[in-house]
Amino acid sequence: MKQFFAKNKNRIALACITALSFLLGLLFLGQKDLSLDEVATAIIVQNFSSMLHILTYTEGNMWLYYFLLHFWQGVGTNEFALRLLSVLFGTASIPVIYLLSKKLFNTKTALIVTLLTVVNVFFISNEQNARAYSLVLLLTTCSSYFFTMYVLSFLKDKKMQKKYLLLTIIFNVLGVYAHFYTLFVIASQITALLLTRKKELIRSLLYYLLAIGICLLPLFLAPSLRGQPTNWIPVPGLRNLIGTILILSDDFPPVAVLYIALFVGVFISLWNKRKQLNLFSITYWNIYYLLIGLILPIVVSFLFSLFIKPLYISLYFFICLVPFTLLISYFITQIKKPLLQKALIISLVILSSIRLYGWYTGNQYLQVVISNNTEDWRGVAKLLGTDKNTSDVVLFFPPFVQENVNYYLQKNNSNFDKKKEINLQPGIYAGANGLKNFNLQQLLEIPLHYHSLWYIYGTYTDNTRLKQQKLINQMLAKNYMLQKEVKFYNLTAYYYIRK
Repeated sequence: MKQFFAKNKNRIALACITALSFLLGLLFLGQKDLSLDEVATAIIVQNFSSMLHILTYTEGNMWLYYFLLHFWQGVGTNEFALRLLSVLFGTASIPVIYLLSKKLFNTKTALIVTLLTVVNVFFISNEQNARAYSLVLLLTTCSSYFFTMYVLSFLKDKKMQKKYLLLTIIFNVLGVYAHFYTLFVIASQITALLLTRKKELIRSLLYYLLAIGICLLPLFLAPSLRGQPTNWIPVPGLRNLIGTILILSDDFPPVAVLYIALFVGVFISLWNKRKQLNLFSITYWNIYYLLIGLILPIVVSFLFSLFIKPLYISLYFFICLVPFTLLISYFITQIKKPLLQKALIISLVILSSIRLYGWYTGNQYLQVVISNNTEDWRGVAKLLGTDKNTSDVVLFFPPFVQENVNYYLQKNNSNFDKKKEINLQPGIYAGANGLKNFNLQQLLEIPLHYHSLWYIYGTYTDNTRLKQQKLINQMLAKNYMLQKEVKFYNLTAYYYIRK
């Protein structure tokens, strides 16, 4: 038995880390209501024909995930079941991260990076999110693994080059269909390929780009891509960059200090070895590739958002988590004192565990960017369901709050009369332009027809909706008296009676 464990200790360790990822993903998985974006996901995938229409004309992102989740609904449609698919994708990514890390560096680095990844709140929060992010992590990590194999096969086994390039293309295409930020992964690979300075490898870029471009034509030609689903995204600033650093560093200042110090150590180490650098030496090309994969998406997205169109969202840089953690793990293995190595790993795991406690409990003192305090749609639905006879009408703002509350009214089998609801902007989804189709006349006629009303307000107002919010507040102040105010997380219910 001892011989078996000694021989298979690395596989056993990987199996334990993978199991830990799965267990941490399952922990309290269905405890809280779906978040704003998760409800949008659940509504989109409910019906196949309406999903096709939405993806074609409204939602130009995450197509692959929506298709997979639609068929996954056979498992269940409650919070636990909808999020479980993301847990499986996140868990499946751990062995791939291990293979990639082992190929780029060594087994020790691979084990460290997988351990630090599964206790990182950025990883767990996306693993427990009914969105496409854990799927994207799995696909982009597979792409990175086969891309690495493609580059390294140039040195050893050229017969396998075409196979690895084909697999890289396939996973990149799937990744883009899962989330547009995969395009930054593709750009990073192109840059890393150019750094090899090998003509044979660089010539393959033509086939690489052509194949990807052809496969993505349906997505690029879809009317939904020409919509404006990112109008809610503000122009980024220094605060956003700091937020990105924080979430990659476990969204917990004590851990972030250690991570940032170790990351600075990577650059110091490279500077000390600058005379030995060779762009195509595996000892250094792998580090360049990881640095490009980490820095390029953040910098390009930031500059694009400043000068062309805002699309910088810190939470989207889940694609950068593996390069960042892998560089940190590699540097730890380069520390010559074994006791210091172990102390650093133990410290990071303990501090990450404290942050995970904050995630699971929703403790607001242990969170900076990533929050697990989801909107209380169920509470609002219960309020309307039990208070159905006290008001003449219900008004929602922003308009997509209505759809989310109705989702939970339906799940609760409430007898609430939806005919009482007023929709000033029918068909408006969360990312749509707030100025579109606002029915001002209907708003002004509310006092003429209704003696009392509930006003359900969600704190999601962006700059495109400030005008409408002001008009609603003016109408209420002029014609109604506030009788009751009930606060929920990110939602408030106001009960008004006409003056």
